[in-house]
Amino acid sequence: MRLKMILGLSLLFVFSGLISVFGNSLWRTINIGSYQNGIAVDPSNDTLYVAESGYSIVDVIDLKTYQIIKKIDTGIFPYQIAINDKTDMVYVTDKGNNTVSVINGKNNEIVATIPVGNMPEGIAVNSKTNTIYVVNELDNNVSVIDGLTNKVISTIPVGTNPHGVAVNSQDDEIYVTNGLSDTLSIINGRTLEVIKTINAGDGPNAICFDPTNNMIYIADVFSNSIISIDSKTNLVAGKIMVGNHPSAIALDPVNRILYVANYFDDTVSVIDINTNKIIENLNTGSMPFAIAICNKTKTIYVSNFKSKYLNSISEKLVYIPSKIIPVGKGPSDIGGNSKTDLIYVTNAGSNSVSVIDDKTNDVIKTIQVGNRPTYLIIDSYSNMIYVLNDKDNSVSIINGKDNSVVTTVSLSDVNGFLPFFMAMNKNELYIPEAIGNTVKTVNITNYSTGVMKIDPQFNKGSWAIVVAKGDNLYITNIQYDLVYVLNSSTGDLIDRIPVGKNPFAIGYDPMTDRFYVANMGSNDVSVINGSNNKVVKTINVGYNPSSIAIDQSRNIVYVLNDGSNDISVIDGESERVIATMFVPGVSMYINKNTNSLYIICDENDSVEALSGI
Repeated sequence: MRLKMILGLSLLFVFSGLISVFGNSLWRTINIGSYQNGIAVDPSNDTLYVAESGYSIVDVIDLKTYQIIKKIDTGIFPYQIAINDKTDMVYVTDKGNNTVSVINGKNNEIVATIPVGNMPEGIAVNSKTNTIYVVNELDNNVSVIDGLTNKVISTIPVGTNPHGVAVNSQDDEIYVTNGLSDTLSIINGRTLEVIKTINAGDGPNAICFDPTNNMIYIADVFSNSIISIDSKTNLVAGKIMVGNHPSAIALDPVNRILYVANYFDDTVSVIDINTNKIIENLNTGSMPFAIAICNKTKTIYVSNFKSKYLNSISEKLVYIPSKIIPVGKGPSDIGGNSKTDLIYVTNAGSNSVSVIDDKTNDVIKTIQVGNRPTYLIIDSYSNMIYVLNDKDNSVSIINGKDNSVVTTVSLSDVNGFLPFFMAMNKNELYIPEAIGNTVKTVNITNYSTGVMKIDPQFNKGSWAIVVAKGDNLYITNIQYDLVYVLNSSTGDLIDRIPVGKNPFAIGYDPMTDRFYVANMGSNDVSVINGSNNKVVKTINVGYNPSSIAIDQSRNIVYVLNDGSNDISVIDGESERVIATMFVPGVSMYINKNTNSLYIICDENDSVEALSGI
């Protein structure tokens, strides 16, 4: 779902339950209610308005802090929203009360409730004339509201079952789509009369107007297309096939991009209107319903009617980190202690560990360890850091209080042992042999070592390991495309789980009891249910996925794709990719306290910090 060109905007998708924001260097989630319909942005106050029909309210979200600052009771069924950017008034149609609520955008108080027709749906504002147009679906007419008096000054008959409305403020014309009569009504804004009715496809619905080329764009739900009509000639100029049941449409006039929400495909089609060709189809949540664009922040907001979470996609190929932190040579792994807000980076080329202060994003200490440190584990409870040095077969143990090496435990008594990854369970470290069927153990209390012999069926190629659910160890086998489940006390083989091709990294979320396995050969992630060790989902990601980080508090999984130099962001609830972040790297860590993502970039021996995600 990565775009192939720089478009200059980021996307935000609003789902039932959460809102997430992602720009070049931003990702957030906001808890809200259910069944969002219309959305609109007030750029003057940096606020987002979301019509939440499930709870009969409108959420007001501060786009600087991404927090809900107010919930406004507007009626039974708030539906669509429009904003007059000159008067800072917000207008909300309510299909249950047959009214329009007028909200003052400065204090978010309702200043008027205006009775209109039966089942008011679409709404649009002409800010030049301070006039509001409301289509009444069951009355087959348009209510015209004077924004100064908040009174209906006219009711204009249109076609059957009107849905969408758009304003041409240059020519003072209003365009209304009529869903059942398959027509477009053109209204003169001065005389408030329909001056022309033209055919508009099969089920015209959402609509927008482009003042640059005088083109009207209509989402035609039954033909699954976008129809363009020249407003000067009133003739159909073109037709673009999109997804199933296009329900919303919005134009980015600066980049000349049209966005179309495909309700039953769970996608947004991105169209270059200079060529009238689809650039990309982007995955969204369930039933994308409405789209709003904020030119100030260069962000697009898409509401999804029937989904529990929201996803987001950045359209820019250029990734902008908050800070680039130089570390040692050949950084290979990264982790952190959320209690101390310290981050540790193993530098395989300089035989050291860099310690980064998460608050300042500065390296505060460099610790010399063994030969070629490649992997680390951090015990936040004891504040101890365990560093695996794969070239001299040892583990350096660091005390996090003063960041000094306490001792180094040798693993060299095992002939031909080649360590690569390790995991910790209770008082033991488990280090699998990279090629073979041996797991080395280190007691972290007395630093004694041992060897856990594994069933012969546990063949060569064990690469990554994670501890989960008591005594069970989950080990990926890159050669045989399996995840082995071992009892850490006995070494017994409990289960073998077939996954994708060449499984490498593996992560576990105890909150959801889900394992995520990055399959480097098949470019996907296997999702394993921890209760029965069955793969429940396979999620396509980027090329050569090699690292996984999990934000348990928000149920978000980050998958670093080494081959395509990007990160796939997976929503754990819907188990689908909701964003792609374009940044090269080899490993990553997320600090849940500061909402910061740290990515190792081995090409320039640095860590890229992405703050406030």
